[in-house]
Amino acid sequence: MIQRTLKTFSFLLLVFFLSGAEKITAQEKADHLVISRVCLNNHEKSKSWIEIYNPTDKELILERFRLSNVRTINVLPDSIKKEGGIKVGAGEYVVLCADENHFNSTYGSIKSVCIKALAHIASGGFLAIITKGTGDAKGTIVRYGKGEYSSKIAIVAGDQVVGFSDAGKSYTRKIVKSSNDIIISDFTESSADPGNPNN
Repeated sequence: MIQRTLKTFSFLLLVFFLSGAEKITAQEKADHLVISRVCLNNHEKSKSWIEIYNPTDKELILERFRLSNVRTINVLPDSIKKEGGIKVGAGEYVVLCADENHFNSTYGSIKSVCIKALAHIASGGFLAIITKGTGDAKGTIVRYGKGEYSSKIAIVAGDQVVGFSDAGKSYTRKIVKSSNDIIISDFTESSADPGNPNN
């Protein structure tokens, strides 16, 4: 009974968190923050990071970040929650990393925020962000790892599942046109180079 109640509660939290969430497709003119690059290392989880990009011409706020395997709606540090979120300037990036010391020693002075929960990623699930500053809060969700762990939310997040990033690789969001000129965005394997808009 308790386990069923916890599952129901988790599902309701997910529905609440994803209300207004937008699929990863059709975001050419996104008016909210997007998950632009994913580097989840399943073998050395402390090396994991997520790049968040602001594609608009105004400052936006990353209000919430959630991992599916963490039973909470927001894993941003308490100090950031008290400030209302993370400000991301127009055309700028912020990186959420599992270990700030490792990230800074590897990538330099890119704006980063340590999210300890990233060091405890599961074998599969989803990453979700909520943007404040767009009028209405808007969300983006990405599935990762083993697809069966996030298949129930495919209708919201889409069919693509971003893989784990080993051997110095990451997955970068690319915008492409399909044969019928529909704009879609996809994640392709690339070099791990956060904060570089040309890669």
